Amino acid sequence: MPEIFAHFATDLNLKKKKINYAIFVQGSYHMNTTDNFSKIKKSYEDANLVITTSDYSLKFLKGLYPKIKKNILKINLSIKKINGSKNKLNLITCMLRKLPSHYFLLLFYLKDKLPNKWKIEIIDNMTNKELYSKYLQSKIFLSFSHFEGFGLPPLEAALHGNKVIGYDGGGGKEYWKKPIFNKVEYGDIQYFGDLILREVNNYKHSWLKETSKQRNFLKKKYSFDNEKKALLQLSKKIRSFYN
Repeated sequence: MPEIFAHFATDLNLKKKKINYAIFVQGSYHMNTTDNFSKIKKSYEDANLVITTSDYSLKFLKGLYPKIKKNILKINLSIKKINGSKNKLNLITCMLRKLPSHYFLLLFYLKDKLPNKWKIEIIDNMTNKELYSKYLQSKIFLSFSHFEGFGLPPLEAALHGNKVIGYDGGGGKEYWKKPIFNKVEYGDIQYFGDLILREVNNYKHSWLKETSKQRNFLKKKYSFDNEKKALLQLSKKIRSFYN
């Protein structure tokens, strides 16, 4: 069951009924689905497995529920990369996510500073194909990640040749490394804007080649093969409950 329904395990007495269950925590910040902490804690501690998707969430869960840390596992996510034209535009893309107010403050700060040849575009309500195509066109991706269990969009943008500027959202800490990823402290709008201006005024066409090694590392780490290996390990763990 997803973390947003975890408390139902106690409501339904799954442990007492000898029903095996696992809780899948994609968003570690979405675990407090009821004010009854004792109920949530019991649901997690009675679970056969707790599965999550990032180092950040794994550490968080083990700290929260140390009694069951051996049954808390991480699986790997894979990122699909679409190959396409390397002809980048002077385009900055972003997803507002949960922080539209931060975006509009940033836009206000950049209003008369951003060079006219550069454009900022919100990408939303797109198919995956349209989204990846937009990633391929843009040079910079602005991250407004907020309380993320993992945070896919910044990583997807990076694998499609974007320099990423903004918030790591928590879950993004495991891949947020320079020179591709440039961290902004939450709410520091002036630094956010100044960093964008520095990057657009000093953007090098050789940047893609210079950062290819880091992207290849990320591509391998978040590959389908690694996701498959993690799922096979998970399946072995599940089978062990029935042996």
